[in-house]
Amino acid sequence: TISGTMSVAGNFTVNMTSLSSLSSGTLNVGGNLTITAASSITSAITVAGNVTSSDTAVIGAGTITLNGTLDQTITGGNFPDGTFTINKPSGNIILASNISDAFTLVVTSGTLDITGWSLTVGGINVNGGTFLGDASTIDVNGAFTISAGSFTATSGQMNVSGATTISGGTFTHNNGTIVFAPTVA
Repeated sequence: TISGTMSVAGNFTVNMTSLSSLSSGTLNVGGNLTITAASSITSAITVAGNVTSSDTAVIGAGTITLNGTLDQTITGGNFPDGTFTINKPSGNIILASNISDAFTLVVTSGTLDITGWSLTVGGINVNGGTFLGDASTIDVNGAFTISAGSFTATSGQMNVSGATTISGGTFTHNNGTIVFAPTVA
């Protein structure tokens, strides 16, 4: 358990047994974050380096924020189900594998480039920054919101199963297919 704020200047690996959790508090990682085994993550984690997960069953409503000044990559299995936020003053976030998870992706500043990889998430909220789709599949299993910044859809297929709200920013269609199939409450 982290109480308060813990900062790690270099790389940090989460490798916990099924009886452990990374809960409460804030963890600031100055290097790379690697998740190999995590029963539960409910902490707020900021990462200046790359993020990699080989765990396939991370639970908890923890948050991950990428805020480094250089290019960063996301490679992975599973992440906490809270928010995964791109909030970079400079540099790009580059998806380095297919991602299929329940978290809400938030793009606040910086650029997220998913070129070559499919993305399945619980929601997407672009309130600044840039999202670059290419020919990859994008599945949004919840709300899709753009209030600022820019979102370039895939030239392949994008599926949105939740509410869609575009109140600002720029949406670029990219000549793909977009399927809106909101769930009924």
